[in-house]
Formats: sequence, structure tokens, C-alpha cells
Amino acid sequence: MQFESLRMRKALFFCVVPLCLALSDAVVAAEWSIEPSVSLREEYNDNIRFTASPHPGVWQSRLSPGLRMSSKTEVAEVSGLAQLNIIQFAGDPQVKNRNDQVFSLLTRFQSERNTWAINASYKQDSTADERNTTGVAQSFTQRSSLSLSPSWTRTLTERSSLTLNYSYQEMKYDAHTNNLNEYTSQQVGGTLQYQLSERDQVSLSVNHLVVEYSPISNLLANGTILSIAPPILSLGSGTDILVNESGTSNVQAGVTRQFSETLRGSLSLGRRSTVSNVSHACTSCFTGGGVPINTFTNETSTSGYSFSATLEKTFDAARVSGFASRDANASGSGLVETDKFGVSLSRSLTEKLTGSFDATAYRTKYIDATAPGSRYYTFEPKLNWRLTEWWTLDAGYRYARSESDAVTNATTANLVYLNLAYNWPKMAISR
Repeated sequence: MQFESLRMRKALFFCVVPLCLALSDAVVAAEWSIEPSVSLREEYNDNIRFTASPHPGVWQSRLSPGLRMSSKTEVAEVSGLAQLNIIQFAGDPQVKNRNDQVFSLLTRFQSERNTWAINASYKQDSTADERNTTGVAQSFTQRSSLSLSPSWTRTLTERSSLTLNYSYQEMKYDAHTNNLNEYTSQQVGGTLQYQLSERDQVSLSVNHLVVEYSPISNLLANGTILSIAPPILSLGSGTDILVNESGTSNVQAGVTRQFSETLRGSLSLGRRSTVSNVSHACTSCFTGGGVPINTFTNETSTSGYSFSATLEKTFDAARVSGFASRDANASGSGLVETDKFGVSLSRSLTEKLTGSFDATAYRTKYIDATAPGSRYYTFEPKLNWRLTEWWTLDAGYRYARSESDAVTNATTANLVYLNLAYNWPKMAISR
């Protein structure tokens, strides 16, 4: 695994958790609480590696013990989650058993006009979760991420507020996967909100995202063209080390409207600008004039529109919502622009039984590469049965389909699952 470099950061994270909990006690904690839980999930996936090649179906068993802790006062909050996912696979020797982990921490402090918050998390999961964000059908493997997101919100007037935020993420992939590149991303931004009326709110957001990928080393053959303008090519066997970095600036203006007590909608429109740089360090490389060259950089600039729209309607026993968005996301195969459209329906069938349905469509194209775009579709009907106050049973079916602009064959996967969960009664101590 390529996760060793995250262990020191993970250890520091574990040191911060008890420190923050101790500091919260210094401001006279009003309530300490602990919420243990455990779940068992059984699943069958006929294409867990999400490949167009011949493949067997896979049975999956996942045991997930977890623990939530929190400390709250009138002005401060510290809460954390620790969860371990013990996963066993059967049916495909290429899919190995693994242990996933989720650790998260939220700290928040509020004064009369200011709110400070820090979100930190360490997570091990799979690239299947990345598909749900970017729509890119990555190879199935384990990934590890470390993220940190501090923010500050200032109440300017009774109707207006300003939020400044920063986020850092470091992503690692399994060492045996060659088509995924590790990366770090940093984003800084600000949002100004103004309450026009009881029902209407407007906002203006500005952010800048920087993504830097780990170096890639390629072997060069004689005559390999590395750049067209200016012309640079390899005149012998050698190596080319590439570092890909991009910066994306985005400005969006939005409005949120509470049409009625049961109908709410929002709309944001903006403009994106991206500058991508690919730095080369190569051997046996020459310019078009025959001059040897060791390092050079290719730069490209692109721009486009961004948007986000949501609409939600609630009924006595049901809720319907829809959304549409276009934004830039980092992925293991490059920076992508994703158009995402979806609808969600939830309805209470009985006092203890709830049915729901989710459908999502993605249209993805690469911003900093010439790779072909793709389309990705999912739909998922599911049932939730509240057996008792503490026991719940979930059952569902999920269909996924990916289509690439480069090939005619589509990749599909069918998944069915049962998940039984027990949540212990909340244990709280007040003082």
C-alpha cells in the first residue's frame, strides 16, 4: 500500500482529538455523550471491479463497529467519529479482503458575531466512492485520504454574513494500480450572503482550487513527440518525468427561495477559468532545431460555465427533490468537469417502513488532459425498516452503467444488499 506517508499525519490527528475534548472541558462542558453502533452488511455485486472484461460475481460481508463522541456547551462543540469496516470478499481472487477506516473530528466555537470551525478526517475506502463524486469509472481499488477544512463566519449585519474557508486534501491509491495518480488539492474561498427577505437569500462566492499530482516517469522511444509548440521530441531512448499541476478559479452568484413551507429551491451561476501546467524533466530530448533540452513546461488555459440548482418539495408522508450541477473535481486520472443531474424520492409506507429511490446521471470531460469523456448512470431503489427503536434493516438494489466516448461497449454492474444495524441508546452526562 502507498499509505505509509499518511501514518504520521494520522497519528497527529489522534493526538488532536483528545486535546480538543480536553479543551472543551475547560469551557465547562454542558454535556458529554457517547453513541456506539454496529452494522452487518451482506452484498452481491456481479461486477465489483467495474470492468468490461470477463469477470465473476463477488459476495461481500462487511462488519462495521463505530463510536460517536461529543462535548457541547452553549458556545463550543467538539464531536468525533471512529469507525472500522472489516470487509471479506468471496468469488474473485483478484479482490482482496481489507479493513477500511473512517476517523473524523469537528470543532466549533461561537461568539456573538463570529463562528470558527475545523473539520478534519482520515478515511480509507474504495474508488467506487470516487465514481459517485466525479462520474469517472475508475479501476476498483482501495484509496486513502486525509483532509482538513478550517472556516470562519462573521455576522456583518442582521441580514448579511461573510464566510472564509480553506480545505486541504491528500489522496493515495493502492500501489498495484498503475492508471491512478496520487494528488494533493488545496482550495481557498469566500462567500458573502445577504437575506433579502424572510423567503429570499442571495450570495456571491469566489474560490480558487490548486491540484498537484505526483510525478510520473515514462520511458521514451526514439522519435517520441513531447511538445508540438514549441516542437520537442526524443531522439533516443530515455525517460520523461512529468508533474501535472492545475489552478482553477470560480466565481458564482446564487439565490435561494423559500416558495412555501413545503417548497424550496436554489440556483447559482458562475464562470470557471483553469490554467494547467505539465512540467517535463527528460533525457535525450531536443528542440526542433536540434538543441538539447532537459526541462520544459507545457501550459494550457480553458474556461467554462459552472452552475448549481436544487428544488425540494415535501408532503405529509413523502419528499421529492431534484438537482443539477456543473463543477470541477480532482480525480485519480486528472482534473475533470462533471455535469450531474439527479432526482430523489422518499416516502413513508407504514409507521416503520420507508421506501426511497435515487437516480443520477453524470457527463464528464477532462479539463487538463486529452482523454475521452464519459457518461455514468445510476439508479437505486431501497427500503428502510425500523424493526425497533434501536434496530434497523436496509435492503436495496443498485444499477450502474458507464459509457465512454472512445468505445462502443458499455460497462454495467448490478448490486443487491442487506444491512442490519444496531444503534445503542445515547449515553450522556450533563454538568
